[in-house]
Amino acid sequence: MDRVDHFGRDLFVVLDREDRRPLRVQLEEQLRDGVRDGRLHAGTALPSTRALATELGIARGVVVEAYGQLVAEGFLVARRGSATRVAKVAPAVEAPGAAPVARIPSVRFDLRPESAERGAFPRGPWLAAMRRALAAAPDADLGYGSWAGAPRLRSVLAAYLGRSRGVVAAADDIVVTAGITQAIALLAGLLRARGARRVLVEEPGFWQHRTILQRAGLELVPVEVDGGGLRTDALPAAAAALVTPAHQFPTGAVLAPERRAALLEWATAHDALVIEDDYDGEYRYDREPLGALQGLGAGRVAYLGSTSKTLAPALRLGWMALPGALAGGDRR
Repeated sequence: MDRVDHFGRDLFVVLDREDRRPLRVQLEEQLRDGVRDGRLHAGTALPSTRALATELGIARGVVVEAYGQLVAEGFLVARRGSATRVAKVAPAVEAPGAAPVARIPSVRFDLRPESAERGAFPRGPWLAAMRRALAAAPDADLGYGSWAGAPRLRSVLAAYLGRSRGVVAAADDIVVTAGITQAIALLAGLLRARGARRVLVEEPGFWQHRTILQRAGLELVPVEVDGGGLRTDALPAAAAALVTPAHQFPTGAVLAPERRAALLEWATAHDALVIEDDYDGEYRYDREPLGALQGLGAGRVAYLGSTSKTLAPALRLGWMALPGALAGGDRR
C-alpha cells in the first residue's frame, strides 16, 4: 500500500493513494478528526501549505484547499501574515451506547391486532414495479411535486377506493399521507384552527389517536361502543367524530346500518365532520363485505386508509379522501 505518513507539530496524517477518495478529502478528514478528538490543541500552529505539501509529497494546491475548507468550517483559523492555527472547538461528545433492541421471539402465528403478515410481502413484484416506474419517470417527477401527493398516485387511489371500498372521490379529493396517524394529526390541526373544541371518540378506542387529538388542543368526548359499534342514540354536540366503522378497534364490532345513517344525520345536524378510520376495512371475517361509510355521505366524511395491513407498515403510505370543502379551498 502506498502510504505517506507525517509526524510533527502535533500532526499525524496518513494518505492512502489506493483509497478512491481524493487526497484532499483524506487530509481534511484527518485534520478535522484531530481537532475534534483533542490531538490538535487550540492555538497549535500548523505547517505552512508548502511545507506540508513537500513532506507529504502532494501538490501544494491540495493542502491549500484542505486548509481553506477547514477554515470555512471553523476548525482552523487563518490570518494574513500568520500561521494557520487550530481553532477552539468544543470537544466531541461521545455518543451514548446504543440501547439493546428488544426482539420479539419468533412465533408461528402473530395474532397482535396491529400486525400484518410481513412474510407475505411481494418483494419481487414490488422491486420490479419500482424499477419500471423509476426507469419511466420523467425528470420532473424527481422534484418536490404536489404537497398532496403525486397526481398519478392520487388518480390510481381514487379509482381503487371507489372499486374496492365504495368511496366516492375524485383524484383532487385525495391527499397522500405517511399513514393514518399523520392523517389524523393533519385533520386535528385543521379542526382546531377552525375553532373546533370537541371531538367524539369511541370508548374503548385507540389511545394513540386520542393522544394526537388532545395534543392539537381538542377535548375528547367518549361515546360507548357495543356489539353494533358506536352508540348513536344520544350523541352530544361536537365538531367531529372519529370512528372505525368497518372493524372497531379493539372490540371488532361493525357499525350497524341504522347507526351509520344516524351518525351521518348527526353530522348534518351539527355541521360536523365524521373522520372514518377504515381500520381493517380490506379484511373479511364473519360477514359480507361492507362499503365505506364515506360512500353514504361523502360531503360529511373524511375517509382515511393505508397499506399498513395489506402490504407493510414500513411503506408509510396512507391517504385521505376529503369532502370538497376541505379538499378545495383549504389547500394551502
